[in-house]
Amino acid sequence: MDIFTDGYFGVGGLRIDSVNNIANFNFIKSYTDEAWSLYRSRYQTPSPTKFLVISEELSVPINIVTSNTLNSLWNEPFQGRLRAAILGESTDNSAQAINYITSHDTQGFRKERLFNFLSNNNINDIKQRSKLAFTCLLTAVGIPIIFAGEEFCDQMDHPVRQKQVDPMNYQQKAQDWRGRVFDYVATLIRLRKESSALGVNDTEFIHVDESRDGKIIAWKRGAQGQAPVVVVANFTDQDTPGNEYFVENWPKREKQGWREVTLGRDVPRDWVGQEPLLHWEAKVYTY
Repeated sequence: MDIFTDGYFGVGGLRIDSVNNIANFNFIKSYTDEAWSLYRSRYQTPSPTKFLVISEELSVPINIVTSNTLNSLWNEPFQGRLRAAILGESTDNSAQAINYITSHDTQGFRKERLFNFLSNNNINDIKQRSKLAFTCLLTAVGIPIIFAGEEFCDQMDHPVRQKQVDPMNYQQKAQDWRGRVFDYVATLIRLRKESSALGVNDTEFIHVDESRDGKIIAWKRGAQGQAPVVVVANFTDQDTPGNEYFVENWPKREKQGWREVTLGRDVPRDWVGQEPLLHWEAKVYTY
């Protein structure tokens, strides 16, 4: 742990890969405790929210977190469920979960980069569905991670000769549609950092459209007293009909100042909780 000694790297946490291969919870806990001890020694008033030790373990053994052996754990099922959702498929139905759309393990069934995953499933509107995926990721309870390049839908078009080498083509970001995805993700990251509602566990599903097989849904993030974040998402191939889509249980509909975050626009009071949706579109609101 020499990375802590000079403070050069500004380390905010450590990740242990494939912790199941260690197979010794006592050793892992001693590693976690030592990391925290070194972190605290570097600051007069160390913040308990600015450092963590996380691990990848695809079987998701929750007791490794509840026993304080580690601070957080990768949430591998999130990837499978989210990818099924943006294809319109059904799937089975927390703050210490590490959520992701794509991980560094891009080999295997439905593990490839998001662009390749959608292309391989004959999806043409990659921009729209990528935005929808990132909306789900960045408004979910848990700690989001983004595999480098996914923020602009990097295509895995370079050879991968070694497992831990994932070459990227940064020039792809200059393409107009990819730049739009990048800006969309950046906007949601800013919201994630600034909104207290996205920093708590409180989540309420306020709308499920059974007339569309439950594939248009709305959820509210935030505790009482916080400005809520409301997401309305359409996981279907059809736009909502007409010029209005009414969400009955919208919180504080009468309040002034609602805005749609991803387009940075104010929502007129008469339109709060009533705006239509395009196919595979999500809208994110707060005030």
